[in-house]
Amino acid sequence: MKLMKKIVILSILIFSLFSCKFYYNSSDINSKLKSSLDNIGLNCDKLSGQINSYQSEYLKLNCDNSTSEQKKALSMFQEISISLNEIGSIRKKTNAEYDKFLAYTKGKDKIQSGTTEWKSFKNTKKEFKSALKSIQKTGNKTVIQAEELNKLVSEQIAPKIQKCVVADYKKSIKSAVDSLSKLEQDLPLKINEYTNKINLVLKTFQLSFPEKCQDLNTELAKMKDVSKELSSILIKVNGINRDFSSKTKGVEYIYSCSSDWNYVMKVEQEIKNEQSNLNNLKMKMQGIQNQIQTIVSQMK
Repeated sequence: MKLMKKIVILSILIFSLFSCKFYYNSSDINSKLKSSLDNIGLNCDKLSGQINSYQSEYLKLNCDNSTSEQKKALSMFQEISISLNEIGSIRKKTNAEYDKFLAYTKGKDKIQSGTTEWKSFKNTKKEFKSALKSIQKTGNKTVIQAEELNKLVSEQIAPKIQKCVVADYKKSIKSAVDSLSKLEQDLPLKINEYTNKINLVLKTFQLSFPEKCQDLNTELAKMKDVSKELSSILIKVNGINRDFSSKTKGVEYIYSCSSDWNYVMKVEQEIKNEQSNLNNLKMKMQGIQNQIQTIVSQMK
């Protein structure tokens, strides 16, 4: 009897053991999964923001990737882009898995062991664990890549780059135009002043110094030619100003690593050429004035 009783009790215990069910509270699981998703999203967005900031600053340089350092930077950006895409794919896959969780737990307060939902949840846990591990690994690699890229740009590329502040260039060219415009306005007054003085001299010395008077007329004609040359310089500089303003509309800076730098150098050389022409013209004008004074003094 005692043996029979023990067998019955043992049978009951075994049956109870195999018939035991485990449960997960759906809302608790949802809260944990949602928290994991939020952390993944926060970290991914932060990393993407940093990378985009690096890339945005570098792209502003508009480098033509002609040097080995610039080519290396471009290659590093491409590698980082691949890493970010990989992280984005993992994040998308994890979000999809979470959507599946919401679908198979819809209307269920608990997930019971041995059910289809239980098996699905085991897969969800596996996917989330794998995703977190992959994102951590790829994220760390991407951070290192970004730091190396930033070091390359700040130490080997940026120090070699010159910068043209477009607004300052426009201001400088406009100043040259304004200065030339004033000279163009003032020169006719000066020529008119000399014309009046020479006419008085001619009336007085036309008969006694006919050759000298002819020389004065010649110098006066040269002075008028200077006025035409000045107008020509002003037209050219105005053209340079219009062209530069048009081609750099909306541009704040132009960097020497950019193919646009050649245009900046071209404009700078054109302005220097016209400045040189202007200086020569001023010297020519001064020479004419000196010659007129010499001729007049010889007639007295």
